[in-house]
Amino acid sequence: MLLLSVHILQTPLGQTIVSISTTEEHGFLVQQLNKLDRQHRRWYIGALQQSANYYVNPDGTQLVNIENAFIDPDSPYGKDYLAYNFSRSLMYWGFEPVTGEEPLCFICEANIDSGRNGPFFPLRVDPHSNYQQLKFPIIFQKRSLKLPRQPSCQLQLDEEGGSLPRSASLASYNRVLNIPRVQVEDEGEYVCRAYNDRSSIENSVILSIQVSEPNFTIPLTDMHMDIMGYLEPEDQSRIKIQDNVLIISHLDDERDPGMYQCRASNTLKTSYSSAQLRVLGMCQKPLRDQIRLEKDGTVIGDGGHRRIYENGNLFINPVSRDDEGIYTCTATNELGMDESKGRLIVLPFNLKIDAGYLRIINTTFTDSGEYECVVKSAVGRIVSKTYILIEGPPGPPGGLQVMNIQKNSVTLQWTDGAHHGSPIHSYTIGGRTNWNNTWVNITHGVRATEIDRYTGRKEAIIDNVLVPWAVYEFRVAAWNNHGIGVFSAPSPRHSTPPERPFIAPYNVGVFWRRKDGEPEFQSSSLKELGNVGMVVVHILQEFFYTQYIVKVQAINDVGPGPISREVVIYSAEDMPQVPPQLVSPNPIILQPSTSAGYPWIRQERRSEASSLVTGLWFITLLVKVRKAKRFIERTFKKAPQKPPSSVRVYGVNPSTVKVVWRYVQPSLEEEPLQGFKIRVWEVDQDLSTANDTIISFGSKLEGYVPPTFLLGRPTG
Repeated sequence: MLLLSVHILQTPLGQTIVSISTTEEHGFLVQQLNKLDRQHRRWYIGALQQSANYYVNPDGTQLVNIENAFIDPDSPYGKDYLAYNFSRSLMYWGFEPVTGEEPLCFICEANIDSGRNGPFFPLRVDPHSNYQQLKFPIIFQKRSLKLPRQPSCQLQLDEEGGSLPRSASLASYNRVLNIPRVQVEDEGEYVCRAYNDRSSIENSVILSIQVSEPNFTIPLTDMHMDIMGYLEPEDQSRIKIQDNVLIISHLDDERDPGMYQCRASNTLKTSYSSAQLRVLGMCQKPLRDQIRLEKDGTVIGDGGHRRIYENGNLFINPVSRDDEGIYTCTATNELGMDESKGRLIVLPFNLKIDAGYLRIINTTFTDSGEYECVVKSAVGRIVSKTYILIEGPPGPPGGLQVMNIQKNSVTLQWTDGAHHGSPIHSYTIGGRTNWNNTWVNITHGVRATEIDRYTGRKEAIIDNVLVPWAVYEFRVAAWNNHGIGVFSAPSPRHSTPPERPFIAPYNVGVFWRRKDGEPEFQSSSLKELGNVGMVVVHILQEFFYTQYIVKVQAINDVGPGPISREVVIYSAEDMPQVPPQLVSPNPIILQPSTSAGYPWIRQERRSEASSLVTGLWFITLLVKVRKAKRFIERTFKKAPQKPPSSVRVYGVNPSTVKVVWRYVQPSLEEEPLQGFKIRVWEVDQDLSTANDTIISFGSKLEGYVPPTFLLGRPTG
């Protein structure tokens, strides 16, 4: 990196004006400028403004995340170049927009590849003719540090053991140190070093600061004292002065009242502080109505979120920013009046000050800004400032307008909201219609075009996302590296033009003909009938339950739409004229207690049919199919609901086992027991391979499993 002090914009061969894309590069350049340019000249950098607050470097990178380095961000239009400038008011280097026509210095950079020579540029060295030794003048002034003109030497001024004051500046080729608005903390030893390539010398001076006149940190004020004891014979024993404090013990209302004065002197001036002392009688306890509280000059009372106690204390709960102000408490009795003032400052709920540290909890974008810390004492004050930038998703765009809307496309214009520390790279556009009030994101990743560089107005064209004959509202949200921002306010409503139908209806019938009996389609217009979604066509009784071919076509004011595919349907059936035959009940075993099935023969087509009756409860049922014979049938009760208990298995011989169990008593809702089943299968096999042994009811509650079942194969 080279700092060249030339007043032209043409750079040396093989070099370009410096590009700055990170805060680290900015900090490095500021450090070099503080070190090398004590005259605080202005230096061009390569950034060029392409749009509002959008700068691009010569190497194609962007100047981002350095917004707080701008000294004058609200500069007038026409200043598209940037230059480093030292702010006298802020006391640091920063970016200043310039027109590019000023003859300033510039900072250039050159890439150096390892293993290669270059780049080459001329270097001129003007040494002193006789290399004379450096020499300070005999008189080294305390108010200004000066050296004779030595073109070949460089001068460095430092405060011994620290840095120069922030308000200090150097002039006359770093030979003069100026400290405006000198303060007590500027005291110390200042060292001036002059050096060239042959030698180095230094000299120092001690700077002492004297206040122009004495200052009373706690001036005397008028006081009213109560009599607290008895008068001593000698005043010397009860009047003491210690650490500049006058103490009078056992006040006397006749001897002690009067004017008291304190004098402070130094070599420059003498100052006085005076006050009156009045000795009164013992004050009685003030009554509540003798205490008055005021806020910003307005009397306040007890009530609401304020509570005033008998001793004059004010309690505010809950406290808000509206409670800020100057509070005055005035107490009055027959002996006099006194008042006390205090200022109430309400910090936001997310700000905490602890041991000199400011902590911001749950930060929001409103917390961005300049923060100032002030430390005051009796002889001066120290101020330190910093700027906090909160980064996050972009703010909502504004001024959303619909410029042109067609059947399937729309042209939108808007103005970007706050970037919040990161440039916007794309947009999401949402919409809703009069048919559905739910917002839907109709497109993502939209790239907008800037149509006005001074106002930052953006425009985007959205194609093939709208439907004809609908009323639309739109909204826009911006994206940056931190995510999607808040959507903008809805745009005014706009309607898309009408269009002929382009989707065929389905599941309805308009054109029809018999499948095997009519060559031409008959038709019916739903618009004339006033129906929506259905139509009923009357046919002759002889064509009941006959196949018809049906198709549909939609028509609006613009024209007819496409015709749907053909669908084969049956016309309605007529009422049966012959009763069913061979009707018989057939209880369903799977659900014995709640359902029963009844098959019969349909006379017209001699086909079998059946019906399932559910919801029964082990009752005797009388069944009759229309005009058929009646049947009486009973449903079954439930199957056994409890398994056998106390099951034991005993080995009889190597090929037979014996199984015993306890009896299971069926309930009134269960069918009587008919027997028991013993199921056997191998441990490593599936249940589908099991073999069953049936034990009839009435025998012993035991059973033997034969060897064939134990071996898992049938007998031969």
